[in-house]
Amino acid sequence: METSGLVMIAKSLDAQARLKRAFSEGMIRRRYAAYTERPIELGRHAGVMNVHACDERRGETEIVSEGRGHWKVSGGILERTFRSEIEVLATRPSELREFLARLGAPIIGDAKNGSRVTLVDGETGRSSLALRVIAMSFDS
Repeated sequence: METSGLVMIAKSLDAQARLKRAFSEGMIRRRYAAYTERPIELGRHAGVMNVHACDERRGETEIVSEGRGHWKVSGGILERTFRSEIEVLATRPSELREFLARLGAPIIGDAKNGSRVTLVDGETGRSSLALRVIAMSFDS
């Protein structure tokens, strides 16, 4: 699973049209909770995204995200974990994953982009990434 979190639902045909247009024009702002093995240091990329918070945790055997889901660390303990709230505009989760990996902070569970840790979804038992959408918005 690439990411988890929120779903936007339109309650009227007008809202559906505005929502569809916002998605097609890349106007949806997303805030993610991303868990990485290293802190995110944007440096010269500071204008690409906003990192609102970065909390360090130590000795974790599972990650609980916003009280709505949890992942278990397969085969060990995370010595250091960094939870960051990241706000981006018009970025697909795969692009965010690749960008963070290029910064040297791959998302935990993202073996494709360099994470050394395997996560298992606590509900399904399947491999997962420590990436969750926690807010979405757009200007109508």
